[in-house]
Amino acid sequence: MELERYDLEKQHRKEKLHAIERIFAIVDENTFQEIKSDVSHIEMGLNGKSFGMGDSKTPYDGVITGFGEVHGKQVCVYAQDFTVMGGSIGERHGKKIAELVQMAIRCRCPLIGINDSGGARIHEGMRSLVGTGEMLYYNSMASGYIPQFIICAGPCAGGSVYSAALSDFVYVIDDVTTMSLTGFRVVKNVLNQQVTNQDLGGADVHANFSGVAHFRHGSEA
Repeated sequence: MELERYDLEKQHRKEKLHAIERIFAIVDENTFQEIKSDVSHIEMGLNGKSFGMGDSKTPYDGVITGFGEVHGKQVCVYAQDFTVMGGSIGERHGKKIAELVQMAIRCRCPLIGINDSGGARIHEGMRSLVGTGEMLYYNSMASGYIPQFIICAGPCAGGSVYSAALSDFVYVIDDVTTMSLTGFRVVKNVLNQQVTNQDLGGADVHANFSGVAHFRHGSEA
């Protein structure tokens, strides 16, 4: 697989693994097959351009999806790429994940998701919620039929948090994971309370208080 298309360095500067590296760290060597790699964001708004995006493009619409093997057993796996518009969920981004969940259901194999997303893509307006809705619908349909494992490997908000909460097993990482409906700035502006994202939804919060997390790790390794 050609890695030049992925902005590895941008993620490395934050001392984090890139989405594709996270997938490679999970699946058996040389087994990952990416699907729908040519998908980009929807074009809407004036002159066919999404509002505020100008001529920018979203490679694979910010989420890498595919299938591979773990210890010789087939799995479907995706990883949201925070280097592409903060991993935000656009219509096609959400649909890609929804279609992967459907594939996992048909194949009766586990789904592994690596969430690293700021939530809905504001540039696409209400259309972004179409993709989010489909994603959450198939998360629900898969419940009790196939195991769903979600690793929250970055700042997660909105749809990426709902998806994790609908899964069977949630993994969080100290000082890396945040899971919240909204960010600390909204809390500051609305409630005039000074909190951090870790205070709102860090690994400690979800491992020891909310009960959302099932496994807690000290690092990505």
